[in-house]
Amino acid sequence: RLKRISAATIKPGGVLAGTVIARLRPPLTVDNFEGIDVRKGPAGGNFIYLVSDDNFNPEQRTLFMMFELME
Repeated sequence: RLKRISAATIKPGGVLAGTVIARLRPPLTVDNFEGIDVRKGPAGGNFIYLVSDDNFNPEQRTLFMMFELME
């Protein structure tokens, strides 16, 4: 699950609360994603990138996923 958290609410010792913006479930690939980034697209929309690695394990794979946040 991905949540949007306002930077203004991030404080030492605070509890993070936010709005769920996505839930990843099958048939989407569900993995332990280690990285996330967001960028503005040319039309002003937001693109979210998620990345996981294969842990040097031939049974696993590296994933790089991109989603457009539709608001």
